[in-house]
Amino acid sequence: MSKSVSSSEVSEKTTITAPAEFSINPPSSIHSSPEFGQYIMTEFALKYFREPLTMLGWKGMNAEGKNSNHLVQHTKVPIQESLIDIVDKQLNELAAKNFMVLMKFMGDQPPQKQQSDIDCLQSILWLCKEKEMLHDEICCQIIKQITDNHRKESCIRGWRTLYLFLGYYPCTSNLRPFVQRYLADVGFNAKHDFQAIAKVCQDNIHRTLQFGGRRHTPSKLELEAVMKGRNSRRILVYLPGKLERPSKIRPFSVGNDVLMEICADIGINDSEEAKEFSLFADKDNGEVVRPIRWNEYIFDFLLDDSSISLHFRRITWKEPLHFYNDLYVDVHYNQVLPIYLKGQLLLPNSVREAEQQAAILAAYQHKIRGAGPVPNG
Repeated sequence: MSKSVSSSEVSEKTTITAPAEFSINPPSSIHSSPEFGQYIMTEFALKYFREPLTMLGWKGMNAEGKNSNHLVQHTKVPIQESLIDIVDKQLNELAAKNFMVLMKFMGDQPPQKQQSDIDCLQSILWLCKEKEMLHDEICCQIIKQITDNHRKESCIRGWRTLYLFLGYYPCTSNLRPFVQRYLADVGFNAKHDFQAIAKVCQDNIHRTLQFGGRRHTPSKLELEAVMKGRNSRRILVYLPGKLERPSKIRPFSVGNDVLMEICADIGINDSEEAKEFSLFADKDNGEVVRPIRWNEYIFDFLLDDSSISLHFRRITWKEPLHFYNDLYVDVHYNQVLPIYLKGQLLLPNSVREAEQQAAILAAYQHKIRGAGPVPNG
């Protein structure tokens, strides 16, 4: 029977809220930037969107009362061309089709028969994956549809789409500061209904810049969880000796996040010492074992059928051992013991202390197996 390091349960049904700690090097607030005032989405629209009068159907009409804010505000009318002035005809058509898919997903247009909400969401993410040139366009479309949108359910779906998009795909350097400003404004507004998810979106931007975004698009099961507001999975990480450590894995958690949590549990707070440990993804009980690098996304390794398990162990032994944390001792003892019992433990040459420790280990094993008094060395 496996033992558990912690009996605490990590809920799988939490809403999308800001993590207790953001990523490894959280970005400084954009509010501190001297150029903060200029990064308004309306300014981006005036510079990069199509001619406003033409795009909004104002041509030949009295434009009194119209202003540039409408360029980045929710609309009930599907666009006929891309928001950003894209010259390529095919990309332009794909952008217009994507806007319609987004509207259907958000409930702003009637759904198409035999096309589920998950199908719509997958369609948007797949288009982003296939057409990198549309990243800014699709990001602008999502922001437009969540701005001044008075239908709460529609807004919820739009924000969750933005949450996924920013965790997978980077914006260009042209758009990024405007999106950061937009999210910062919402994140600093305690009265805003979507303050929490705006903060998570900010973190996703930083992670995408730092780690490059997820490699694989989400499965239907993962998208269904996001649709229900769940932003984490309770995963058991196996430590040496069949110890189980429950960990709350978010869709955009990387190897370093989980590694440092476990290192803290065993009393390691030094980043250099933590480098001596690693996470491993194990498929089908050892059929395939692969280390998870510090900057790789955990969800890129997990499968819906739970055939992948996560394991933690030490891989190098440069730093001296210490014995003030019981779990630390258990982890090292349990990792070394099976190697020792198989006669595969390698000791440094001419290291008397290591030989003595191996002898003591042998004596303890002799004792706990009920083999009588410890033999004299």
